[in-house]
Amino acid sequence: MEAVKTLEPQYQGAAREGQRVLIKRWFDGISQSRERGEKVAYAFVIPSAFELLRSFDIQVIALPEVQALQCAVKKVGQQYLTKAEEMGYSLDVCGYVKIDAAMLEMGGGHPLGKIPPPDLVICPTLCNTYIKWAEIWEDRFNAPLMLLDQPSRIMNVENYWGSADYEIDLKYMMSQMEDLIEACERITGKRFDPDKLAYYEGQWNQVADLWMEIREFNKRIPAVFDSFEDGLYYMGGIQACRGSGEAIPFMNAIKQELEERVALGIYPVKEERFRMFIDLAPCWSKLRSFIGLFKKWDVLFVYGTYMSMLVEPEFRYDTSRPLESLAESLIYFTTPGSTMNLFSNRLGQTIDLCQEYSIDGVVLHAIKSCRAISGGIVDEREFLQRAGIPTLFLDSDLVDARYFSEAQMRNRVDAFFESLERKKFYR
Repeated sequence: MEAVKTLEPQYQGAAREGQRVLIKRWFDGISQSRERGEKVAYAFVIPSAFELLRSFDIQVIALPEVQALQCAVKKVGQQYLTKAEEMGYSLDVCGYVKIDAAMLEMGGGHPLGKIPPPDLVICPTLCNTYIKWAEIWEDRFNAPLMLLDQPSRIMNVENYWGSADYEIDLKYMMSQMEDLIEACERITGKRFDPDKLAYYEGQWNQVADLWMEIREFNKRIPAVFDSFEDGLYYMGGIQACRGSGEAIPFMNAIKQELEERVALGIYPVKEERFRMFIDLAPCWSKLRSFIGLFKKWDVLFVYGTYMSMLVEPEFRYDTSRPLESLAESLIYFTTPGSTMNLFSNRLGQTIDLCQEYSIDGVVLHAIKSCRAISGGIVDEREFLQRAGIPTLFLDSDLVDARYFSEAQMRNRVDAFFESLERKKFYR
């Protein structure tokens, strides 16, 4: 095994600095949009036709999930949760929704800037909470709401593309693209330019290719970065630039930094004792504590669900037919072949990834206020255990620290890795 050097604190230099610059630029753009006379769209991190918005020069795109988790990380989320509950939101409503609703009720103040009202709301249907959330904005701001109703089928994906069912779905999505174009033309006073759409799609294709190259580094043993800790910086920078090429220099810098780590023999932990996969998000308000639970065991998260949610490995835009390709992308995210489809093929994909990345076990983090993605997590644990993959089950919340019991979680973590260490020793 090659020698492993201890990392210096600045080993995340490109990721930390690049993410900081991109996030600041994004929030500054949101905060100053009204002064600059720019149009503002509210959208979601699940693909929301970002490239089409940018083709109309709608460059200010507010992402409420990211804004809410930033409130939690900055330790102000709890006051917004309390305010939302005073407004009548129940305890089990999505924490992101509550932070956003309370923040807007209190004037849009955010630790990193001020969130202005939207000129347009884009709402995909992959998450059922999105629909009611977007209706809050529509009602509060009287903003036009464009629903992207993505057809979802249980099917053999290999026989779907080019089939009669596919043609029906594509026609359905194309009609929605035409409606969205009409709304953008009305709001901006500009005509649709397919060449500009193709340009932004080409830029995002480059981002997608770089992201896939970065993921490949962790198939090495030892892995080169922690997909949970380092990966959050990578993803933060990319999320701030969705649908554009602004993240390309950032990702090239990350790739170069990872190549340098390999050349110098620099890795995230002194001894890679456990290579783990983490499913779902952490408790953002207790991020350091959550990460700290695994430090004593020299755990390296070489892959995580979030690593799959930015880019589809098998999908790239066809810039020769930009509008149809955009419609196809929205269809693709609901097929069993998609990593965004959290139900129909999730378990098989997890097993495949465990093999690809030489995973020792999976950490499942159930999220109390996100039933859409946590609903089947107990069944997922049973499925993985039957497949011979050790699993650790933890539960708390995305942002609500009241559901984060550090002592209880530490006991579970320690017991799991004590058992896993014995299994590895006697294997």
